[in-house]
Amino acid sequence: MLAVIGELGFVRNGSASRLRSSRNTAPGLVVIDVGNTFFTEVVRGAERMAEQLGYVMLLCDSDSTIEREARHLRFLEEHRVAGILITPTTPERVRPLLRPGETVGLVGESGSGKPTLGRAVLGLAPVTAGAIALNGREIAHASRRERRDICKDVQVVFRTRTRDPVREAARRVEHQNLLAESS
Repeated sequence: MLAVIGELGFVRNGSASRLRSSRNTAPGLVVIDVGNTFFTEVVRGAERMAEQLGYVMLLCDSDSTIEREARHLRFLEEHRVAGILITPTTPERVRPLLRPGETVGLVGESGSGKPTLGRAVLGLAPVTAGAIALNGREIAHASRRERRDICKDVQVVFRTRTRDPVREAARRVEHQNLLAESS
């Protein structure tokens, strides 16, 4: 059988295979500007990690425009990608992507507000505008007791000294999974 497949030059039809599973095996990555050296490093790190996990990354460059970003996100959603990594043009663009049980990671240039958002989620910084919700529940003004329960579902990874933040985040997720399996 394998000889005939090789002889005929058979190429697996990924679209047909996905009909049964309804999920793609490729994650999508949407960056603001692939020409910016910061985002070039993000792409390299994400692609290396995807390759180690057996995936092939789909890369989209929004060129800092909301319209292109929206078109890329629609494309990735229509193709049922395995996951979406995004450096959004605005934080509001992330909300439609969030689903219960999903893991969210924020990557951005220095000064874009990532630590401030992380601190606000943890209740360590005041929320002056907007809202923060977890599992459909507003948490921006949660009590200290409620915060302890919230922190069971939230992990914030602040800046590391590593040159490969994607690898560092994946390492932390592996550790979290090991802890979950042992309990």
